[in-house]
Amino acid sequence: FAAYLLNKNMNFGNIDPDPLPEPLMVIMDDLFTNTLIDEALTFIALLLLLLCSALISGSETAFFSMDPIDLDELKSRKSKASKKVLKLLSRPKYLLATILIANNFINVAIVIISTFFTTFLIDENSDPMIVFLLQVVLITSVLLLFGEIIPKILANKKSVKVSLFMASSLDIIGRIFKPISSLLVSSTNIIDKRFGE
Repeated sequence: FAAYLLNKNMNFGNIDPDPLPEPLMVIMDDLFTNTLIDEALTFIALLLLLLCSALISGSETAFFSMDPIDLDELKSRKSKASKKVLKLLSRPKYLLATILIANNFINVAIVIISTFFTTFLIDENSDPMIVFLLQVVLITSVLLLFGEIIPKILANKKSVKVSLFMASSLDIIGRIFKPISSLLVSSTNIIDKRFGE
């Protein structure tokens, strides 16, 4: 790296250091143009969003799969987290609306960022079928498997623990999305009444 800088920017008379090997030169060029940094940050953002999607999806199953024994266990704990779980469960429509809205926002963000990320991996002149397989089939499969199916299977087995873990986060998310969730619940109430009649 020092030799590269000397060659690039400095002149010390007879000093003529050897340049870096070509593969290292390519990496250095990528670093200086921030391409590698962009790729790394985009990939980290994708992983974090996928984790959020998994937690939200798992919490949906955890909250709505608890039986009376689990609810009795929560009532007997009398902790802040257990009180929040019971409070969230007292308004199931608002809880479900909050979970669905948050999950949709996260999944849309995953699709947008992953599409951007594939531009680093795919050449502009690539076969459209390869682009389709990467951007649609692979991303959808990863999202379904790691963001939906596996978290829900695991949360079903540990519903109380997952509910307690996610209670505070869902309470905050519920406050943020309250205007949207209220609108969603109101519209479903109208549909419920129509079907009820």
